[in-house]
Amino acid sequence: MKHRVLAVALDFALRGAAGLVLASPVVAAVASTGITRFPEGDRLLFEPGGLMLVEVARALWSAVVPLIQAELVMGLVLALGLVVPYAVLLVALSRRAPKTTAELFGRAMTRVPPLVALQGLTLLAQSAALLALAAFAAGLREALVGATSRPADLVFVLVLALGGLVVLGFGALRDLSSAACVEDELASPAALRHGLAALLRAPGAVFSGFGAAAVAAAACVAAGALLTGALDVGRPGAFRVALVLALHQAVLLGRTLCRAFWLRRALGLVEPRALGD
Repeated sequence: MKHRVLAVALDFALRGAAGLVLASPVVAAVASTGITRFPEGDRLLFEPGGLMLVEVARALWSAVVPLIQAELVMGLVLALGLVVPYAVLLVALSRRAPKTTAELFGRAMTRVPPLVALQGLTLLAQSAALLALAAFAAGLREALVGATSRPADLVFVLVLALGGLVVLGFGALRDLSSAACVEDELASPAALRHGLAALLRAPGAVFSGFGAAAVAAAACVAAGALLTGALDVGRPGAFRVALVLALHQAVLLGRTLCRAFWLRRALGLVEPRALGD
């Protein structure tokens, strides 16, 4: 149990740190506009009407493209780096969980290379699916504009929603393949075959487990957004910022726990296939 707690805590801490790293260029860009020189500070960005927010966005418009490019590169690097806590979490949740902390991290490190390969393949597949469906949606919308714009917009949104489901499906397959990789110490091609076999063998169990975790995580985010709005950091009071910070950490912890429950389910779904080999 203590190794599972340690793995969850590590995943939570490193994901939080990655979020701070990703957010820092945006924070620095906003600060460069000089908004922090006002007595109200960046609370002005949250005032009703959004006038100051629009002005800051206008001032940063020329830097948007370089900022997005830097964020994409940084996000890719961090996504691959976060495979390490992902591997530790999977090893801690597996049926052959190590008895010592040294064994936990040692076994997790041996699983990092194939897990990085699976993560890379997943990112490529998700990106290709999104680009293809976005291009298809744009073309379909343009073809339907001659009728009425509302049906065209609805079709566009529906195709993009389908793309989101495809991306989530690739994510579920990645987790199943990663679970197989950890349970039987498989290379990435064999792990991918085992993960696909588990998906085809019990698609209902896979998507219900993955969907339940995704819905629970989304509920955590939605609740956090509602409570953040209620706290209203635009009003005076440093305690509001502290409470919002604590709330954001609670949301991140909730998402980490949802992820851990799904990964435990994924390990169980690939277990019958692994035992039969």
